[in-house]
Amino acid sequence: MRTLIVGQGLAGSALAWACHWQGDQVCLIGSPGRPAASQVAAGLVMPVSGQKFTTPDRWQERLTLAQRFYERAAQELKTDRLFSEIKILRRFQGDAERRWFLQERYESVRNAVQLQYEPDGRETGFVMSAWKLNVAAYLEQTRQFFQNRGQFLAVGLEISADVVPGPDGVSVPRFGLSGDRLYLCLGASGCVQANPWYSAVPDHPLRGEVLEVVVNDLRDSSAGVSGWAGVVDQHWLVPVEGTGDRFLVGATYDRERVNLGYEGWDGTTEAGLRELLASAERLLLVGGWAGGVQAVAGHRAGVRAGTRRRQVLAEHHRIDKRIGILNGLGSHGTLAAPAAAVDLLQRFAADRVTGMSTEQSGRRRSDLTEKAQTILRRAVKAGDWLLDATAGNGQDTLFLAKTFAAERVLAVDVQPAAIEKTAALLAQHGITGVGLVCADHATELERLVRPEGLGRAGQFGAVMFNLGYLPGGNHSLVTRADTTVRAISAARLLLREGGVMTVLCYRGHAGGMEEYAAVLLDSQQQQQCQVDVIETGTGNATAPVLFVYRKRSTVGG
Repeated sequence: MRTLIVGQGLAGSALAWACHWQGDQVCLIGSPGRPAASQVAAGLVMPVSGQKFTTPDRWQERLTLAQRFYERAAQELKTDRLFSEIKILRRFQGDAERRWFLQERYESVRNAVQLQYEPDGRETGFVMSAWKLNVAAYLEQTRQFFQNRGQFLAVGLEISADVVPGPDGVSVPRFGLSGDRLYLCLGASGCVQANPWYSAVPDHPLRGEVLEVVVNDLRDSSAGVSGWAGVVDQHWLVPVEGTGDRFLVGATYDRERVNLGYEGWDGTTEAGLRELLASAERLLLVGGWAGGVQAVAGHRAGVRAGTRRRQVLAEHHRIDKRIGILNGLGSHGTLAAPAAAVDLLQRFAADRVTGMSTEQSGRRRSDLTEKAQTILRRAVKAGDWLLDATAGNGQDTLFLAKTFAAERVLAVDVQPAAIEKTAALLAQHGITGVGLVCADHATELERLVRPEGLGRAGQFGAVMFNLGYLPGGNHSLVTRADTTVRAISAARLLLREGGVMTVLCYRGHAGGMEEYAAVLLDSQQQQQCQVDVIETGTGNATAPVLFVYRKRSTVGG
């Protein structure tokens, strides 16, 4: 297999290694002068991050894969460890953030963090184990590795003019290249090129600036802090590998001015310099380096490949199937790139070998389940009840039970086989306390609402529906439009104000399109919830669709 990869940031490099390890002949095509997210990447991978203190989706699975991936790359490169564990101090930005974390998030992440206290007992933040990729070394040594093998080409392709797909492969005639497949890993520059396959991807780029600072190496023993290498609040401060007195601090955020290179502009600003210098002084102080900044050693900017739906785009084109894309890694590129690259290649192999159906391929391509889980993580509060209204193989039940309080999770399915599979999956993970009910979901949810039943109306923070058939089961046993709409109507009553319900519709099986149409009509007619409809963006009329219901504070009808 000969694979052409356009772009050599985190996405392209991960894909190049994954192809190399499976025996492909790789041609890695770098695009000099294009705005790169790697210019502003800290390489941090943290179990808790962001203003909402969220845990990345599929955290443990993707972390384990990333550790093995970067360790294998380091071995191939015959270099020191590229991906290292470090301690990070996360400081609270005021009492409001401190209270919110303790009330809403601490219970779900307590095993990953160690609270820090003032002498008076007030919590000031927490320390966590994180991991850091030496991004600059990883990218440069990856380039050298493939260049030494004659598999790297530093040219700027014009995608629409240069890339020519065919029935058995893809060619780039201007440079005499041909391959069995071609992947576009252009990052933010993908949205400024004419691209007939993936226009305007990514659709929400973000410019950021970072500083490299030299510090006065005066450790403040009176600060009473030790044991961490980096500090995070609204910005991050991390050490520069191989130095004892240099740190990176970043990053600023700007979605308006993202056109780096225009009239020679490198993306840096005086305002960004001032903001980051102030943050460097603050973070150095709370981290125990009271000497402060001695000098600025570097100031640079780059553009992250963000998407409005915050979804990684990793797929093969629905018409020109030998052209694929890996883009939209956003702020989690170090963690997301290895898993996305491996999964993308596995799907290519599966499509070729098994000739899977449109809906099966759509199911595997879709990351709507991951999107639903991200939305729920942000919505659930301590004390909420949680419901998986279609237990199936138990994956949604497992997510709810592992992420929140298992004893407040209920799972319903009409098929005994589904309840058995869900129970086995929970037992495999050592989880107890989940309520499992074998019943029609419409009947059971209506019973939960009624006062003479359990009377749980307004007590649920999250409800999940995953419609269709039981994977691996009898495909003639599917959820039906009439009972699904009844169940969704009851679930809206179960939700508290601000609660969230996700409904994932599959449209490719018999009855799937009718069920989707019924859910869509019901979502438009009801007034209790705000509803967002999220599609995969593939243009496939039978691809899955995610409905997200958010319960309004005042209801009617």
